[in-house]
This record gives sequence, C-alpha cells and structure tokens, in this order.
Amino acid sequence: MEVLSKLAELPLLTLAVVLPIIFSPLAYALGEKLKANVGWIATAILFISTLFVFDVAHTFVSTGSPWLESYTWVAAGRIIFDFGFLADGISLAPALIIIALCTATAIYSIGYTSHKHAHGLYFFNYMLYAAGMLGAVLATNVIEFYFFWELMLIPSYFLIAEWGYGERRRVAFKYFIFTHFGAVSLLLGLLGIFVYTGTFSLLEAPALARQLPFLTQLMLTVLMMVGFATKMALVPLHGWLPEAHAEAPTPISVLLSGVMIEVGAYAIVRMILPMFNITWTTYEVMMITVLVAVFSMYYGGLMALAQNDIKRLLAYSSISQMGYIFFGISMATSFGLAGALFHVINHGILKGMLFMVAGIIIHQTGIRDMRKLGGLAQRMPITATAALVGALGIAGAPPTNGFMSEWLIFEGGFSATHFPNYFAFSVVAVVGSAISAAYMLWFIKRVFYGPLPEELKDVKEPPLTMLAPLVTLMVAAVVLGVYPAPALNVINLGVSTLFGGG
Repeated sequence: MEVLSKLAELPLLTLAVVLPIIFSPLAYALGEKLKANVGWIATAILFISTLFVFDVAHTFVSTGSPWLESYTWVAAGRIIFDFGFLADGISLAPALIIIALCTATAIYSIGYTSHKHAHGLYFFNYMLYAAGMLGAVLATNVIEFYFFWELMLIPSYFLIAEWGYGERRRVAFKYFIFTHFGAVSLLLGLLGIFVYTGTFSLLEAPALARQLPFLTQLMLTVLMMVGFATKMALVPLHGWLPEAHAEAPTPISVLLSGVMIEVGAYAIVRMILPMFNITWTTYEVMMITVLVAVFSMYYGGLMALAQNDIKRLLAYSSISQMGYIFFGISMATSFGLAGALFHVINHGILKGMLFMVAGIIIHQTGIRDMRKLGGLAQRMPITATAALVGALGIAGAPPTNGFMSEWLIFEGGFSATHFPNYFAFSVVAVVGSAISAAYMLWFIKRVFYGPLPEELKDVKEPPLTMLAPLVTLMVAAVVLGVYPAPALNVINLGVSTLFGGG
C-alpha cells in the first residue's frame, strides 16, 4: 500500500509519455550489439508506461475525478502557455489501448525483426512513435497536441520507408504527403481556436468556442475535420491507407491500423464535440458526416471482399471499421459515443490481432496471396484460433468484444431522434455489418481451411515472442466481450460530461 501511495504522488502520465522518448537513444546505441534483443529494452520501458497508465485508470474509476498534470512553460503578462497531460473518460480509452498494444507489439517485433537490419534504429523510431500516439491523446494544449500529432507521423514514415515491403519508399512518401496535408489543415484550425478564443488550453477553449458565430464554428470544424478524417482514412481522404498498411512492416501495420488512425476519432470527441456541438448537430452537417461514415463502411467492406493480399484485405477493413466509429460519433448520442469509444479499444485489439496473424503467416510461409494458401489450421492451430476470434470480432459476433461496441453504435443510431433520417441510416449501417462478416469469414476459409498445399506441409507456429502477444490479445477480445464493464465504466464517465448521461 505504501508503494501505491508513493506512486500516486508521481506524475505518472508525464512519465508514461516521456520515458519512451528518453530511452529511445539507448535502444539506438545498443542496437548493433544486441540486434533484435534490443527490443526487450523498448518492451520494458513501454511496459512501465503501461503500468503507469493503468494505475491512473484505476484511480480514475475509483474516484471519478480526472487525473491532471499541468506545467507552465511561458507566463509573461497576458501570454500564458500551460501544457500537461489529462486522463479522463474520453482520453483513457484510447490511451489504454495505445500503450498496451504498443507494448505487446514491441514483443512481437523482436521475433519479427530477427532477420532484419538496423534493429537499434527500428526500436528508436518505434519508441518515439509510441510516445507520439500516447502524448496526442493525453495532451491538454492544442500546440502540445499538434507536436505529438507530428511525432506520430515522422517516425512512422521512416519505419515504413526503411523496413516495409515492396515499393516501401514510394508508399511512405505518399503516406507522408497525404497525412501532412491533413496536418496543415488541422494546424490552421488549431491556430484558429487560439485566434478566436485567446487560449491554447483544451480545458478552457470549449466554453469560449461555443460562443463563436456559427460560420466561424463551421470554418474551424471543417479545417480540423480535414486533418482528423485524413488520419482516420475516411472516404474520400483514405488514399494513403491501403498501400501504407499493406506495405508497412507488420508490427507497424498493427499500430497504424490498431491505434494510430483511431487518434483522429479521439480528437473529434475531445475537440469538435465539446467546442462545436451545436454546429456538429445541425441537419446539414449531420447529413454529410453520416453519409461519409456509411460510405466508408461500404466502400472499405466491398474493397476488402475483392482482395487476394492478406494485408490489403485488413487495410480496407480498417476503412470500413473507421466508418462504424465515425457513425457512432456523427449520431451525437450517448449510446453512439460510448460505442465509438469502446470500438476504439476493440478495433485496436481485433485488428492488431489480425495483422499479427497476417505477419505470422508471411513470416512462416513467405506468402501473402490468399490464393496460394489454405489448410493452415492443420499446422498452426493457435494462430488459426486467434484469427477466428479476430474475424468474429470484426464481424460483430458474440461473445467477442466487437459485438458489444457495434451494438452500442447501432443503438446510438436508432436513438438519434434529433436527426430526421436516423432510422434509415441506422438500418443501412446494420445491413453493412453483413459485409464485414462476409470478408472476414472468406479470409478464414481461404487461409486456414481446405487442402494444405504441398509446399506448406512443414509450416509450424512462430516463435513464442510472436505467439504470446497474439494469444494475449485473443484473450482480451473474449474477456471484454463477456465482461465489458471495466472499459465501459471508464468511457461512461467521459460520455456523461458531453451528454449528461442522456
């Protein structure tokens, strides 16, 4: 108990974000000597950060009070620049899945990179990438948020360009251009918040922004949404995602699809909903956002059905799943928002698991074309079981975690009576989930069932460093499906601040 009380006195969120940044040069320095084993240093640091974030989450659930760590950088007359880190019901859901998945994927990377090069540089960039994502969802200041937003981009660019597949440098450049275009639009919107409200603080800005004229709110919403929608890869700003997720090294595909694109969803809930809720819920804006959500669901799902490459199928699936999350946010109901935030966690677990499965198949067989695979359940039963759980979760089938979050999203749609077309669009969204089931079950059948090709007779399960994270995510998917209360308790405390629990 004394240790826990001492922990409570530490700036745990600051440490969780800063430790990976501080220790990243150590990973780089020891990379040549330790090779892939330098990943254990990254794993240890990220695991410590995970413990800190989970301890903050436990305190938040116990007390119901947000955890805030604040620092003053500049205080000169009327110019006051504070920054810090905030854990509440909105930020904790993405923070927990980001740091937990980054830790699990660091272990996975050790086995995956065993035959790769420049291990120190890989884990140097990996730790900075993890810190960027975690810092972005905990930031309390728009400039601080933008710093971490860019910190997500730069290391991930190098990770794709240096350790990816195929035309990795061209793909990485396309990824950089697309997402940086969105980042510039976002920066204009964030600077606009300061110009019109006089504050950089995400804690003070909402009350001031709600008093702005409608057209000003609309302008800032559009500027910021271009940045957030590009990061989420919502149609029509999705062009970077299929190639980036498919050609990135598989551990980075896990993070790109499992958590990074969801930072955009978090940012909408953190910034646009509290600041511009009246604008967001006008009929015209809702019609546009709901159409984008539904079109993303169907486009991503139908394109996934047409793929033969495992990673491309999962990449297009991510576009579809972001459509579901955006649908929950667009409906602006407590059920929809809770479902969207819960799906941020669940999609991270499920898609992280499925990309790990894809990486294992490529690592063990050297094949990513599903037409050349089949019958792998005979040789890789653990991997096949995890793939089936992940597929059922993406399809929204019980008892997986995906069922509960999709149910809440659909419930949010059917309860959005303030939107005249709520019922029709909700029915369309529910029907769209059949496409998810189709491409996921088609993937399972083609890869794991049917005759086993002669050249794959000697295939076996991967090293424990790749298998253990996969099994951990599989267990988490089932546990959260059967017992979602811990995650929903955190999320509901955040939803109540936006919608008063109604």
